Amino acid sequence: MATPQPAAPNPTPSKYTATVYPAKPREVPPGLASCIRRLEDALEMPVWFLIQAGGREDLQEIDVPTKNGFCSPKSELPEGQHIALVIDSPGGS
Repeated sequence: MATPQPAAPNPTPSKYTATVYPAKPREVPPGLASCIRRLEDALEMPVWFLIQAGGREDLQEIDVPTKNGFCSPKSELPEGQHIALVIDSPGGS
C-alpha cells in the first residue's frame, strides 16, 4: 500500500534590490523581477537593467559616476559570459 507523501514546500521567491542607488537597498517590485527573469530565460543570458528616474540628484545622468557604479558588480559574472543590457532613461539635454 502506497503511503501519501507530503507536498513539497513552495520555494520562497527570490527578492532583488537595486545595486547602485539608493544607498539604502530598495526591493525591486516582484512583477518587474518576474519580467526580468522571463527576459533572461528568453535571451538565455543574464540581463542587467539601468533604470533612471531623471532629475538632478546623484546617478540620475548617464555619466562617469553612473558608469562606475553600474560596472562595479561586474565581477559577479563569470568571465567571458555575455549579458544583455536594458537602459530605461528619460533622456536629457
